[in-house]
Amino acid sequence: NADELLADVAAAGGVRTSEWLQRVGPALRDGACSTFHVPRGFWGRYVAERVQTLAEEAEAAGQVELHLLAAEVTDMAETDTGFEITAGEHTIDARLALLALGMPPTKSLFSAMSPAASSAAGDTPGALLIDQPYQPDLDTTVEQIAATLTGTTAAHLAIVGANAGSLEMLYMLGNHPAIAAAAPHIHLLSPQGRLPERFRATPHPAFRPDHLTELADAHQVTADDILKAVELDLADARAGGFGISDSLPTISSGVGALLAKLDAIELQSFVTHAGVEIGRLQRRAGDEYCDAADDLLTAGRLHIQAGVFDRVSMAPEGNTVTVWYRDADGELNTLPQPLAVVVNCAGSGGLSRPNQSALIESLLTSGLTHPTESGQGLAVDDRLQASPGLFVNGPLLAGNVVNGGGIWHVEHCGRIINFSGILADHLWDALHQ
Repeated sequence: NADELLADVAAAGGVRTSEWLQRVGPALRDGACSTFHVPRGFWGRYVAERVQTLAEEAEAAGQVELHLLAAEVTDMAETDTGFEITAGEHTIDARLALLALGMPPTKSLFSAMSPAASSAAGDTPGALLIDQPYQPDLDTTVEQIAATLTGTTAAHLAIVGANAGSLEMLYMLGNHPAIAAAAPHIHLLSPQGRLPERFRATPHPAFRPDHLTELADAHQVTADDILKAVELDLADARAGGFGISDSLPTISSGVGALLAKLDAIELQSFVTHAGVEIGRLQRRAGDEYCDAADDLLTAGRLHIQAGVFDRVSMAPEGNTVTVWYRDADGELNTLPQPLAVVVNCAGSGGLSRPNQSALIESLLTSGLTHPTESGQGLAVDDRLQASPGLFVNGPLLAGNVVNGGGIWHVEHCGRIINFSGILADHLWDALHQ
């Protein structure tokens, strides 16, 4: 499918896309794609096609009837026979239900702002404040940013967060001709003050996690012990010139071995805090995203600031805002102004209350589900049920210990597919009880 996929990429256009096609196109056509990141859209198309084929085969064999309903589910209530689900104008009675909602919504950064401070389309005075960059989709968001930056002399932009979404935003900004021509200065704010590191397919074999290795001989180990050892080993790796890709295999192996030494209380502590922090420390990304960020840094247009977002306020300059943040000492500072655009890429707000998802808020309010201690997922039993007959898959499994195994994040497609296989068995059993 290489020719068709690459043709679709080329049709999307963009400076960085053209560079990627020249570098990767020949290798992808030859099937030699093990040394670079294949675009997520390719994987998405493959999965969609595979699911569609399986569904059609199952329906043709009379094994299942599949009904797809395009509507937002806003409420779910328990009944004597299962659940009553409200989806738009529809009401569905279900004996069993599976929550596969993806990541909890991004926590709003701008909800306290006056309406006059934000304009989604540039038709009213104010800076462009984007809380949900993927709604309705990223292309629309980038077009809004382009319209704002090309229509103002204050061509400065801030991104809150330093994760995969932030890197994708940087890539898209550099890929848009009008934004590239406007050459905005981009201020990126994150607690660690670092972007994910560059992924390398072949790690350097010399790195050894000495601190984790020492813990392997300890009689008793805590979740905090593992986290501190990882932090020390990563510091040693940086001092020795090793990247995350070099240290990841041996650190992950060391952490996995140590989990068996944790008692039930410490394992819960690990999935609640330590595992989440270790995941943040080991973020990495493909060449195309890292190249986009590196080019902006080299040009002096990307400025990375360590700090925690506090608020935005109207700036003295017209149509701009000031971003306030707290540094490591808790002191209040501001990013350079004027800022014409601020984008919220801080990631999921977890199951904070009130939740921006009407369905999640309904589930938590009714008591049908309860959050895990980490606040990132829904508590489930060993059959992955939040309540009898109500199953969960995907990121909302974060923070659980299931059948003695810790789950601190489920964002990787491979892990979600693995849990899907387990869930299929549980659902089949439940249907036949």
